[in-house]
Amino acid sequence: MPYQLLPDPRQATEAWKRDRPDAALLPLPAVLHEPESWLEWGIGSAGAVQSVLLASEIPPEQWHTIEVDTRSTASVALVRWLMTRGALPSRPLVEKATGPHGRLLIGDRALRLRRAFPVVLDLGELAVRVAGLPVAFAVWWVRPALREKLAALWKAYVPNFQKAPFAAARYRFPLSEVSAYWKGLLYALPYSLLEVWAAHYRPYALDRR
Repeated sequence: MPYQLLPDPRQATEAWKRDRPDAALLPLPAVLHEPESWLEWGIGSAGAVQSVLLASEIPPEQWHTIEVDTRSTASVALVRWLMTRGALPSRPLVEKATGPHGRLLIGDRALRLRRAFPVVLDLGELAVRVAGLPVAFAVWWVRPALREKLAALWKAYVPNFQKAPFAAARYRFPLSEVSAYWKGLLYALPYSLLEVWAAHYRPYALDRR
């Protein structure tokens, strides 16, 4: 099955809107309007996710702003939702912060920098604690003709821990960290869970139609 890998969630969303492929793994806030095309597989977490973090040199109550990475619509929406729930201080979200602030780190950058800051909040862990259920970040959007085949492939091969050494070498991470990170993710996401998080994200999604 031919596929294309894109470097960040926003680029994946833009390519999906432009090309409308047969299937795409997308941030849940990007496809709130098409629940009939969700597959019950994606990326979530039942606790610490390690790759969606707020990091700083100072505690959250001292932040004046939060510097966000707008490549991730789900993470930014999650920060907004957590602020409204009182789990994070209500602060302006900016793309470039000056003065005391927290930083939203996602993906490889979060995994690499999480030990560089004295204050680190794992948003997966925080969201699970606040919501009382696992958090969903991304979901497969799939055309009807491919749903059964893609679900079978995802179920059979994800996560493929045999590829952990390859990923560790390619991205220059210790093998133990790659394995622990993959094991900490949720891949099967029940439709009921996706509906809950769609409702949570909807008022705060930055990438809406």
